[in-house]
Amino acid sequence: MAHLACRATPPSTLQEFLEDAAGLSRAGGISRRALPRSLDGLLQAAVMAHHYRDMVTLLAPLPPPAIQRLVIPPLARAGERRGFRAGSIGR
Repeated sequence: MAHLACRATPPSTLQEFLEDAAGLSRAGGISRRALPRSLDGLLQAAVMAHHYRDMVTLLAPLPPPAIQRLVIPPLARAGERRGFRAGSIGR
């Protein structure tokens, strides 16, 4: 187990993002390397990435940010149609 103290200024949605990421991990949606384990995991991660897009950039081994900006919004919409919402992922 690891503990991390972080101060984000100005206040942002960092805590909510970290809670969603932890929830997605606990639910088995992503691997230890933060890669989706299933289609549902991919869609949940896309919903998260889209919701927190103002503060999150996904890094390698994922596609470059320009490709992500094209691919993530439609995946997030598909995830939302399945009922996934940021703020409740993995909970």
